Amino acid sequence: MGAFLKNRYKGHKTKIQEAYLPITRLPIYEWVTLADAKNSLTDGANYFLAFQPLNGFVDMLKEFSIFKKWQQTNMALVFIFENDKEVVQAQALLVGYKFKESIFIKPISKMEPAWIAASYAILFNSIRFDKTSLIEMAIEYDIPLLFNNDENQNESLPTAWQQAGEQFSFEEKGGLSNHFKLYYKDEVYLQGRARMGKQWLTALFEEKKKAGLVQIPLAIKS
Repeated sequence: MGAFLKNRYKGHKTKIQEAYLPITRLPIYEWVTLADAKNSLTDGANYFLAFQPLNGFVDMLKEFSIFKKWQQTNMALVFIFENDKEVVQAQALLVGYKFKESIFIKPISKMEPAWIAASYAILFNSIRFDKTSLIEMAIEYDIPLLFNNDENQNESLPTAWQQAGEQFSFEEKGGLSNHFKLYYKDEVYLQGRARMGKQWLTALFEEKKKAGLVQIPLAIKS
């Protein structure tokens, strides 16, 4: 990030100093709390959590349909959109969808940390630095991450995040449905991908400490 800013704002590069934020202290949830979160969000069903722009909503629904037909499962898919307007638009697109009882649509303003902690895996189509806290949160709760690495859709995926989760093209036909199936059926694979994120985050902060970067006080992060 520091190199990016220095290159973009060359006239101010001598004033730019790279720093890092410590991981926010997160609430520890008992299984009862997570079960309550699922009950209120998806009527108790396990779910994938998706940060998917509206223009990719229908395509992800199609991939989820393939997965549902294969598995005959009550697994749900929860979409988080940036605002209420997108929520309304997505709900309109959902009309007539065969598995709409397994689709839940929420604005990011209503999202709770427990939704992250209770999820099966999290899909990030569009990544920007404003999602850093969500990524850290998921990793702390041992939730595996899936990133869209399609260059035409997600040019902003930071290089430093490339080991935080699994990367593949969400636009590739069958890619999402195959990953839905893999994460659902293979518990060992699921846990391995969760450890991948934990190892990445630990190594990243160790590297920043060794580099002597300034640590911004945790209070500023909130």
